[in-house]
Amino acid sequence: MKKMHSQKFEEFRKLLIKNLPNHNFELNSIEIYLDRDGGVYNKGKLSIAKDDCPTCPIFSVEPSSQLNEADIDGYAQELAKHAFLYLAATSLTHSAVAEHFISVIKLAHNDIRVKDLPDRIEITYTSIYLMPKSSMFTISPDARKLVVIKDHMLYEDIQKPWYENDTTYYSKYSEDNVISFASIMGMLSYDPPFSHSTKLYATAFNAPMNSIIEIISALNPKEKSTSFQLKKKLVNLPTSLGKEYETVIQELIYYIFSNCYEQVEMFVQRANENRLRIRDIIIDNLTPKNNFLTHLNTCGVHYLLMDAKNYKNPLKPNEIDTFVNYIREGKRFGNFGIVLSRKGATKNLKAQQIKMMREGVEIIILDDNDILNMVDLRAMNLDPISILKEKTRDLRLLA
Repeated sequence: MKKMHSQKFEEFRKLLIKNLPNHNFELNSIEIYLDRDGGVYNKGKLSIAKDDCPTCPIFSVEPSSQLNEADIDGYAQELAKHAFLYLAATSLTHSAVAEHFISVIKLAHNDIRVKDLPDRIEITYTSIYLMPKSSMFTISPDARKLVVIKDHMLYEDIQKPWYENDTTYYSKYSEDNVISFASIMGMLSYDPPFSHSTKLYATAFNAPMNSIIEIISALNPKEKSTSFQLKKKLVNLPTSLGKEYETVIQELIYYIFSNCYEQVEMFVQRANENRLRIRDIIIDNLTPKNNFLTHLNTCGVHYLLMDAKNYKNPLKPNEIDTFVNYIREGKRFGNFGIVLSRKGATKNLKAQQIKMMREGVEIIILDDNDILNMVDLRAMNLDPISILKEKTRDLRLLA
């Protein structure tokens, strides 16, 4: 086994270090190794591994044709991608993993119970399915459990019931019978998850979203999907550019809501009768396919009204006064509106939201992270409106 140098890999390493400076040491410890006679075809095996354990590969390539030193730069992008995924998967804390799985489970299950124990986090959820019995179909609850082993423990060391059914374990460094960091790497290595798990990467590295987007763009240059290009536009757009933000946010909203109706009917910069008020975005919500949007429709929200605020600071209460008046003057808006704010809301505005809720007016504020998460869910054909549903539920529970 021989340690190899790749100029292309070094360029990727520099980019990763620039965007993830807190992981400089770990990134510099990963090297490329070549075993000329290795691999399943004995044609060579190219691996990345930590320099203190060259025989412990993080990721390997085993081509069916002879692997030569001149070929290494051609594999640099794939090797760098898996170095990034390795650091992401091993940097995720058990709390972050549990939070991620809870958010995914919530998309399909309402009955979720979480128990935080000294050595694990147990996530129990219930699904309903139809099962044949005596030539009839019976609805039966099917309890399932995901157990996240805490980072200071191993799956092999914890006590488990002698009989378990429908239980899945996550243990970062265990190898058998569990989801591990290696499983997370595998899940994220393909598209669309690789390009649309930006929230997970940002959590793992405690890094800004623009850094994550730059890394993904470099490691997956063939990613030309509408969803990813829209995310890049939003992340790279400076605050205070009102017209540019309105254009980008219109594209984003149209994409996010594109699977919620047979055809999205969106109106932009629409004036009211006397043309004194200009509403940024209105979506026709008369015939939604989405469950939560259908719920809003039954509550009188026949049109979704949205206002775009490209401010450099969190919104203050007085900065949505005009929008609240828009809501109150239009009965078809059903006393419900959405404000799209780059930096979210101040504590005072959050308190004002609760007060308005008690008075019958619901104002939901979505920040950049919310929009990016919704795009990721839409790109993976999941429910982006679950973000809006959760924010509405949380506000209602506070009022």
